[in-house]
Amino acid sequence: MRRGPAGDLATVFVPEDNVRYPKFVEWAKTANPRLWKFGVSSDNRKGIWISYDTWDLRQITARKAGPAPELPQRLALSEEALRAMASVDAERNGKLAADEAAE
Repeated sequence: MRRGPAGDLATVFVPEDNVRYPKFVEWAKTANPRLWKFGVSSDNRKGIWISYDTWDLRQITARKAGPAPELPQRLALSEEALRAMASVDAERNGKLAADEAAE
């Protein structure tokens, strides 16, 4: 990350009454100083400014993970499908029996 002044990447305002505010204050204690700054909004509410990426990523990590979905069984192609695909490949590559007989 390039160097810059503290708080220069902070573009999202989180007011003190936001439910996520305490977590961002705690996060700021060890975070890169460029990603946050305390301040006021345009309507004079106190809070913390954070980077958009921080807002977005912290939202994802705050969600509770549910049970892992079951993976579907792997599909196997039928012999007929494999022959059809081989025929198409042969036609595209000029390897049909008629093409080889012409050589």
